[in-house]
Order: sequence, then structure tokens, then C-alpha cells
Amino acid sequence: MKLSKVLSGLGGCVMAAASLTGCVIVDGDGPESGSLTVAVTINRSDDPWQCFTHDVDGLAVSLVDDDGFVTEAIADCDDFGMTFDGLPSGFYDVEVWLLDFAGRPKSDIVIVEYVSVDGGFETVVDIDFPSGAIDP
Repeated sequence: MKLSKVLSGLGGCVMAAASLTGCVIVDGDGPESGSLTVAVTINRSDDPWQCFTHDVDGLAVSLVDDDGFVTEAIADCDDFGMTFDGLPSGFYDVEVWLLDFAGRPKSDIVIVEYVSVDGGFETVVDIDFPSGAIDP
């Protein structure tokens, strides 16, 4: 077995484990990298009861950079967000949606385009899901 296959498999496991904790580290952690935090609320609340009330288990976030590279992660609903550290400076399209207990989309997809990430800084994107945006 080639060492490159083993290392890429291990890298995938590390990314999967990191995505479950709500924090994702992207290669490029240096002086020109920044972070992007996605903060989510349901009906303008970060009370975990909102997740239970709407049968929401998780939230999914997809980042697309200027080159079309996609970074995706999933967090528990009651985390109400996640942070992507070590992102290269640039612009990102952010897509966020809620998940049901089977991992299927439970809400509309909210898209925020051209989010600027600057080296050494944290960019915060606030997203609210009103009841009408969540499937019954």
C-alpha cells in the first residue's frame, strides 16, 4: 500500500473528527490566514430547546473560495455555529442549512456571498432560521 494513500486516509479521518467538534482547521495556518465563524440562531434564539421544537439535529456549512474549492462541516444543532480556522485570505461564499436526525436537509439553504476573510482576523457571519424556513 502506498504511503500517500495511508496519509490521505488519515487526513480525511482527522477532518471528519474535527467537523464533529464544530471547529475545522484548514491547511494554510499562517500570517496570511484568518478565521470565519458561522453563528446560527433559530427564531433569533440560541436556546437548545429550539432544536428540539423543530426536530433539528445538526447544521451544515459549506464554504466555497474564489478558486471553487469547497470546505464542508457539520455540527450539532445546539452548538449553534462553528469556526473555520486557518483560511487563506480572500472571499468565500457561505451556505448553511439545518439537518434532521437522518442527516437530511431540514431547512432552506441560506447563502451569503462574498464574505471577506482577512489574515489575522476573525470574520463572523450571523444567520437566523425563522420557523417558516424550517420544514415541518
